[in-house]
Amino acid sequence: MDKISLSDKKLLQGKEKLTTTSLSLRNLEKVFVIDETRIVAEYSPLGTGQNKEATTELSLLRTLLTGVDDSEVASIKKDLASKSTLKQKISTVEYLLERLYPAGKVLLETEIDELEENLEAQETLLELRERELNALISESDHLLNFKQSISINLSAAVESLAENQGLMDRLVALQGKYRSDAERLLGISEASGLLELYEEVLCPTCGSKVLHDHLENSPTDILPAVEAESAKIYFHLNELSVALADLGNTISAEQISINSLKDILFNIEQKLSMSFTDVLDSVNGIRDNCNELKRKILALRHKASSFDELAHELDLLKGKLDEKQDDYAIPDFESELKQLSAAVENVLARWDFPNHKSTEFDTKKRDLVIAGKRRPHFGKGYRAIGFSSFVIGLMQQLAPLGRHPGFVVLDSPLTTYKQADQDRGEEQSEADKIAGDMVYSFYSDVAENYKDRQIIIFDNQEPDVSLIPSVTYYHFSKNRNMGRFGFFPPVDGKDYSQAKREPR
Repeated sequence: MDKISLSDKKLLQGKEKLTTTSLSLRNLEKVFVIDETRIVAEYSPLGTGQNKEATTELSLLRTLLTGVDDSEVASIKKDLASKSTLKQKISTVEYLLERLYPAGKVLLETEIDELEENLEAQETLLELRERELNALISESDHLLNFKQSISINLSAAVESLAENQGLMDRLVALQGKYRSDAERLLGISEASGLLELYEEVLCPTCGSKVLHDHLENSPTDILPAVEAESAKIYFHLNELSVALADLGNTISAEQISINSLKDILFNIEQKLSMSFTDVLDSVNGIRDNCNELKRKILALRHKASSFDELAHELDLLKGKLDEKQDDYAIPDFESELKQLSAAVENVLARWDFPNHKSTEFDTKKRDLVIAGKRRPHFGKGYRAIGFSSFVIGLMQQLAPLGRHPGFVVLDSPLTTYKQADQDRGEEQSEADKIAGDMVYSFYSDVAENYKDRQIIIFDNQEPDVSLIPSVTYYHFSKNRNMGRFGFFPPVDGKDYSQAKREPR
């Protein structure tokens, strides 16, 4: 499609809804590949026109002749839903408005106004109570300062108590150490006395003296030192007892002081709490009321906004229901049709078609009118010739513009009466026959006037012997030993004798 400048083209499919379809090779092949059934058919060369295809078929011809497709439809087409869908949506929105807002928006606005008045009164009262609270807080500054002083003293007392308790623990431990040393010295003294009572004896085995080092001092010689050390320890123990007694008295006094400070601090807190508890509770209560009123107002405003949105949506839907699609002005291509008609008429003239003037194209029927007679009203033979002239004339007009592949395929344009027709009992009428001079003129025109184009013809009517050298000619003989067997090469070993296809 790119090579013939027809890619991305749109064809009008529906005039009312302005639908389009893409131009494809499937659409295009109608005007350059013609089978034996279509070539004699009584409907348009562009198609049957069934299933509302007539608009698309005429759009195809206009696009080919002018090069201008129907892409403009997309820019003016409105996105209209079907009437039934719009009515369903309208019914749904009306149901929601009636169900959610039975009294309409007026009641909502009245309720919002009442809540806003109440909120204003509560905010005024809150401001008054907050001023009272601030005054009470200012009057309580003395108590707060006193509380701070008591708290500092209490902290110092608690810290001092902790230090003294730690000191007492250390003194008690030292007392225990002194008592342990005193008991150890007492044991040494008693052991010295016992050792002094022992005498030297002879060896019970040999009766001789036991050899050993002799001490110069007696065990009792250390007793004075032991007594002195013991006296010293007992002195320290007496001092420790006195110190522990004094420290215990100090700790007891500090404990009493701490308890007293705690009582004072508790009384201060009670006084502070009793001073503005009621006012503080009142402030908090009023503030909660204000927040609740704001929440209700916000919810009602949201509900009112939803009402406006639904009402606006309802207006839009009703507007779409009454909206009509803008008319699409189908581009005029009368001049191009006249050129096409002239080209077809020239082809018919070269083929010696009788009474071919004037030749026109009827856009309503999408077919040729030759000398005032519509093509479908001719016999099979002349219908086929008319169809062929249309296809070739269209190629002549489009090929120089680059909007045609440059070839056409015609199946049986001259032989309209087939063996199958005879088998059905049909007889060929004079209207179906094509004169021999027209057959000659047809092949002569094909041989002489389309050197830069290609026309492929399948037909049982062979061209005149004098014209064969001027064309590429193949005779499908159905004989493996003569000419060309058929359009496709025969399969080796296959018997085609029962085939009923006519030779071409």
